[in-house]
Amino acid sequence: WRDILHFDFHGEHVLFSFLRLDSGSNFLLASFLTVLLCACEKYLSYVSIKATAQPRYNSHLANAAFRSAVYWVLTLIRLLYMLLAMTFHVGYVLQYVTTLSAGQFIIEYL
Repeated sequence: WRDILHFDFHGEHVLFSFLRLDSGSNFLLASFLTVLLCACEKYLSYVSIKATAQPRYNSHLANAAFRSAVYWVLTLIRLLYMLLAMTFHVGYVLQYVTTLSAGQFIIEYL
């Protein structure tokens, strides 16, 4: 493990002990997992924005509970991003930042 930005495969784990950045194929698998995580986060961000603008339920309590639950999941996903960044692999960091940016573009465009 290296605590500086690098391009090499040093076996850093990505969220799970079985998923390590030690080869190109594992890098692709980790990237696929990250794309799914980014897509979930961006979708939930979109849901959160819509839920604030257009409440889903007639009850204020139900709307607050729904928005809080979405916020909880979003916070968990965003903390997982922090752990992803701790691999310090430049290619991996650029990949998930690009995926998040593309997702944000889609939300802004909608």
